[in-house]
Amino acid sequence: TFGLLSDEQFEAFEQKQEAIESLKGEMKSALVFAGNAAVDAVLSEPMHKEYRLSELIKRPEVNLPDLLKAAGRPLPESEVIEQVEIEFKYQGYIDRQTQEISRLKAQQGLAIPLDLDYSSISGLSNEVRQKLAQVKPENIGQAGRISGVTPAAVSLLLVHLKRKGGLTKRAAAI
Repeated sequence: TFGLLSDEQFEAFEQKQEAIESLKGEMKSALVFAGNAAVDAVLSEPMHKEYRLSELIKRPEVNLPDLLKAAGRPLPESEVIEQVEIEFKYQGYIDRQTQEISRLKAQQGLAIPLDLDYSSISGLSNEVRQKLAQVKPENIGQAGRISGVTPAAVSLLLVHLKRKGGLTKRAAAI
């Protein structure tokens, strides 16, 4: 280590991470079959087929301690339960945000025509139009880094360029 954590703290962290991964793996593989009265009592409606615990925890009315108890599984530490529940319940949102970040990164190097008339882009504020016209950014990444140019303004610029067919790839200048 770099002296940030004591050996005991680092070992506790590693044990917690192992417990989290172990519980996630168990939830992905453990099946609960239809007709399990204890699990049905935790759900808002009874199961009609088998489900993995990782699928059931995504339901809004289900919390992990109750689900684990109903499925006859041991309860790990509350911090482990909380982390695993958050990861499963919000994984869809996390995946969408990751995709959005990747998409935005890919757009950073898209070139903006040097002769673009920013006044022709509807929805941009006068302040943003003036700043873009003054700076004349070469690509979307540069436009997004101009003070006062909002993400919404960059989106409007992208939509305008896509409609006009003015998008080309150019290396992002640093």
